[in-house]
Amino acid sequence: MNNYRKLYITHYSICLLVMFMLPAVFPTFYHLNAQHMSSVLLSHTNKFTPPVAGKEPKTTSLHGVTWTDDYFWMRLSDEQKNAETPDNQTKKVLDYLNAENVYREKMTEPLQKFEDDLFEEIKGRIKQTDMSVPYLYNGYYYITRFEEGMEYPIHSRKKSSMTNAEEIMLDVNQLAEGHAYYNVAGRSVSPDNKLLAYAEDTIGRRQYTIRVKNLTTGEMFVDVIPNTTGGVTWANDNKTFFIL
Repeated sequence: MNNYRKLYITHYSICLLVMFMLPAVFPTFYHLNAQHMSSVLLSHTNKFTPPVAGKEPKTTSLHGVTWTDDYFWMRLSDEQKNAETPDNQTKKVLDYLNAENVYREKMTEPLQKFEDDLFEEIKGRIKQTDMSVPYLYNGYYYITRFEEGMEYPIHSRKKSSMTNAEEIMLDVNQLAEGHAYYNVAGRSVSPDNKLLAYAEDTIGRRQYTIRVKNLTTGEMFVDVIPNTTGGVTWANDNKTFFIL
């Protein structure tokens, strides 16, 4: 499990634990330890100064309305985010974000062991090798499953019966290789069961590129459709599909 997901799950779980579970189950213990932890954190966090983002006012007018954004300089285009060599503005934004991350790490250092223990406990309660309930559609049973240690799902199907051989349609773990972010949506199989259209987002902004895979040969079509919302529906001719 990558560090981003670990950090998100851990911090979200800590919030739920502190807000609801500990006060209800152990009110005295929670009160005493909350006071102790607060004093520890207070004495620790007083040592550090948070980074301050510089203000660079930018005034914009649109539809008769004018406003000023002091932090417009932090806005990066997709081209800047994906560029192999960052430009000066990108470097400036990254420097500030890295400073924020370092500050967070220093501020939460006393909680590190608690975060690690909590994360491992939560992970231990999750069934990592798991499978969705198969559903029958147009002669095939469709399945989404996860394998232990893998980040992403595997989408497969079996013809006519669950005892037949599994056909892997998409192994998202393989597709995600080399991407900092990856998501698959809008999977749709043609009426003749030969073609799979699906949408992928590699930047995390729900801007999907439509791709088509030949399920008989495993070939990926060269032609793609960028900048969609990810919805795909096939027409009955098996040659046409509609997108959103």
